[in-house]
Amino acid sequence: MRKAVCILLMLLMTVWAAGSAAADAPQGMRVVNCSEWVSLRERPDRSSTRLARVPLGEVVINCAPSAGGFVACEYAGQRGYILAAYLEPVASPPVQETSGLPVLGAFSSETEADYRFDASLEEPAAGILYTAGEDVTLFQVLSLDTELTDDGTGKYHVRVLCTVPEMEKGTTVLVRVSFIGDLPENGIAYMDRNGDRHVCAVEMSGEDGSLRMWEIQAE
Repeated sequence: MRKAVCILLMLLMTVWAAGSAAADAPQGMRVVNCSEWVSLRERPDRSSTRLARVPLGEVVINCAPSAGGFVACEYAGQRGYILAAYLEPVASPPVQETSGLPVLGAFSSETEADYRFDASLEEPAAGILYTAGEDVTLFQVLSLDTELTDDGTGKYHVRVLCTVPEMEKGTTVLVRVSFIGDLPENGIAYMDRNGDRHVCAVEMSGEDGSLRMWEIQAE
């Protein structure tokens, strides 16, 4: 009887410890201790399918401890596993969704949307789900050619990749993009309900892995 009670107490302590570790797990972690990149795998197994290559210094989010020395995490809209030895906590969890604009953007692993478009076929690629917070027209997915000027600011030249004539409030557009290099290469444009045109650059922050979207002056 005493032996059974001891075993039960040990099991309860193990469950409590696991729950406590999960609760204390950092939400954002940075890739370290590698030469170029680490593998984001489909399962917590070294031989599992590689979903993406996560470059040194990049940040993964929504992290939680997993089996076999792995950490469950999310990168560029994909959920997978990275060995804990290649990750370290970042100071604060990133914000995933933009706000304050008529069209919101967020990384997403969803495959369903009202409209879908592949802006890039290069890997690694991420899915961005744009949602109309109000009725907008002439929503466009853009390719940006960013030129640095002498004063250190950016000069943006845009190329329209696709157009959605009208988006009612709540309409979604899923765009597959790649983030390559240090300068913004992706963007969107649309007309708000007042007839004002907005042009926004879209990029993934190298600091915390969040999606950044801000208005720009484009040619």
